[in-house]
Amino acid sequence: MNTSNDKKYPPLKNVVAAVEPPVFERALPMSKFADTIKTYQEAMILPRISIVSMIHSSLYMVPLSWYSENEDRYAHEAQSKVDQSCHNRFDYSSVKVLKAKASANHFLVEHLSDFLTRIRSDLLVVLASNRKGVPYWLLGSFAETAALTCKTSVMVVKSQSKIELATKPRLTVAVDSNAKYTSKDINWLIGLALPGQVRLDLLFVRPKPSGVLSALRKPKQPPIADKKLKKFEQELKIAGVSTTLTFAKEVDSIAETIVDFSEKKKSWGIVTISTERSIARKLLLGSTARKILMLTKRPFFSIRTR
Repeated sequence: MNTSNDKKYPPLKNVVAAVEPPVFERALPMSKFADTIKTYQEAMILPRISIVSMIHSSLYMVPLSWYSENEDRYAHEAQSKVDQSCHNRFDYSSVKVLKAKASANHFLVEHLSDFLTRIRSDLLVVLASNRKGVPYWLLGSFAETAALTCKTSVMVVKSQSKIELATKPRLTVAVDSNAKYTSKDINWLIGLALPGQVRLDLLFVRPKPSGVLSALRKPKQPPIADKKLKKFEQELKIAGVSTTLTFAKEVDSIAETIVDFSEKKKSWGIVTISTERSIARKLLLGSTARKILMLTKRPFFSIRTR
C-alpha cells in the first residue's frame, strides 16, 4: 500500500439511496432516513446522490397478468411518488425505478446490486426497518441482506430515535489484524473522510479465549499484528486523514465492544471492511458484522472494494 500526501484521492461521487416505493402506505417512514442523508451531505461526507426504487408484482393487489400489462405505468407512478416523498429533504439529482421479477430480499438485493455494478456506484444508502420477532424471521431484512451480500459498499441508516453525534464528524472503523487490507480499502476510506475532514477512530478488539474458536480469533503473533495495524493507521495519516488507533479487550462480545466504543465517541457511524479471509473467518466475522448492525443505533457502513 503506497500513499503520499501529494496524491489525489477521489471523493465518493456515485452514491445511490434506495427508497421503498410508497405503494398502499407500505413504505418505510422517510424522516430519519432523509435527515441522516442531509446531515451527512452538510458535513460533506456524502455528495449529491441519486435515488433508486424497485417495484414488483407483490406490491400490487392485482392479478399478475394485469400487473404485467401495467408495469410501465406502475413504475412511472412509483417514480413520481418517490420524487414527492424526497422533495426538498436532501440533495439528489434523479429518481429511477427498477422492475424486479421477485419479491424475496435476496432477489431484490441481487437485482439492485447488478444495477449498482453497471453504474459503478461507490456506495448504496438504505434504511433499516427495525423489523423484529416473527415478521423479521419470516420476511428478513432488506437492509441486512444488502449490508452483508451486496457487491458494492453499503451504508445502513437505522430508524431508531435520534442519537447524539460528536460536534465534528468521526467514524469508528473496526479493523482486524488478520485481514488483508489493500490500497483500494485505504483509498475508499480516504475518499470518505477527506472532503469533510472526518476523524477515523480505528478499533481493534483483542478477542478473549473462547475454546475451539480462539485459534481463529486471536492473532498468533500479537506484536506483528499490532505493527500491521499501525502501518494501516500511518497510511491514512500520510494522506491527511485525522486517525487514531485503539486496542481494546473484548468484554461481552467483539460486536458489543465495538458498539460501546462508538457510543462513547458519539461516532457518526461504524465502518466494517470486507476483505479476503478464510471461509471459517468469513463466517465468524460475518456474524460479528451482523451483530454490530443489529445492536447499533448509528449508521453502519459495510465496505466492499473488490
